[in-house]
Amino acid sequence: MNRWLSQYGSKATVLALVVAASLAGGVLAGCGSDSSDVASTVEKQIEKGNEQAEKIVGEATNQAQEEVKKAGEESDSKAGKEAAKKAEEAIEEANSQAQKGIEEGKEMSKEITEEVNKQIEEATP
Repeated sequence: MNRWLSQYGSKATVLALVVAASLAGGVLAGCGSDSSDVASTVEKQIEKGNEQAEKIVGEATNQAQEEVKKAGEESDSKAGKEAAKKAEEAIEEANSQAQKGIEEGKEMSKEITEEVNKQIEEATP
């Protein structure tokens, strides 16, 4: 399970960088563009970041579940099978927390988009 957490942690870092790069790309794309194009670009970049987060969480969860299943099948002892079951439960809990984090991220993205739109409106003559 620790290996899964370390793998997920590195993917979460990559995800954060993807989202930051996406937002920066949206801002840079706005230079010289009209305001509706800027808002649209930012929204699309945020959506891509959310999709990437969901993909990373799904892949990490599936990989961890496969490893736990394999370990449980290879174990002949009752304790080994019980450990595999507990690991599976922990993976499900981590997945649930990750999905909750993604939903919170989507809410934050919505707030960011609203703020970008507000700033565009204020900056537009």
